[in-house]
Amino acid sequence: MLQNYNNLDFIDKSYLPITGVNETNNKVEKFAERILITYNISNANLINYILGELTDNIIEHSKYTNNYILAQYYKNTGLEICIYDDDGIGIPQSFKNAGFHFDKDYEAIKMALNGESTKDNKERGTGLSSINRIMESSSKNEFIIISRKAIYNFYDGKGNVYNLDDKYELKGTFIGILFKNDINNISIYGVWDTIIFYPFH
Repeated sequence: MLQNYNNLDFIDKSYLPITGVNETNNKVEKFAERILITYNISNANLINYILGELTDNIIEHSKYTNNYILAQYYKNTGLEICIYDDDGIGIPQSFKNAGFHFDKDYEAIKMALNGESTKDNKERGTGLSSINRIMESSSKNEFIIISRKAIYNFYDGKGNVYNLDDKYELKGTFIGILFKNDINNISIYGVWDTIIFYPFH
């Protein structure tokens, strides 16, 4: 995958190569098109929305230098999409910079998933919360966020947040989603109607 870095013309039915994205190119749009074509997915609204929200969050908040996205299709599992900025400030620091106060990094993840926003336009700041609700529409899906010392994991129908030990702290933010159900039947409409507060353990 690294040998084909940034080569969106590379053809493979298993994976799309790691691609660097930023606000000055249209690689996210091209990447979304390649997912739809390569894996015969018709749900363009879902793919475009999720990729748009994930990359916008990193571009607007993380102060990154390096930002990567990749996709892999597993025949017996489903479609996995990952995005990672390896040198950004992370979700917890982004919330602290916006004036939020908390003691543990996982509290910032909980706030993001419950619809809190660091943006001036609060209606545009609920991307992770909306994506989480889309993923929770099926207990078969999986969703993970790792940022600094915090992890959120939706697996087997349950969502949990917790803190890592200092030695496992991750620089930047990693987000991974795995669709195990019929991706063409997932709707993005209605996820903005209400903010749902999740009972984290």
